Amino acid sequence: MWYKFIDGCFQRIIFVKSEVDNNLYYLVVWGNVFILVLYVDEFFLTGSLGLIKECKRELAVEFKMKDLG
Repeated sequence: MWYKFIDGCFQRIIFVKSEVDNNLYYLVVWGNVFILVLYVDEFFLTGSLGLIKECKRELAVEFKMKDLG
């Protein structure tokens, strides 16, 4: 149930789900690749600082979050 909910949230934010790994989502914006990996109940983000900040804002609307840097 959790996975279906979170998958829907990520796809609403316009992430593309990897065909190789169901826990990896990505987004390409102006040639910059942004990657989000889901591990149990944690998100790992990598990409440009601007995209990371924007993603954190979007995710904070849906989830109670703690930013560990």
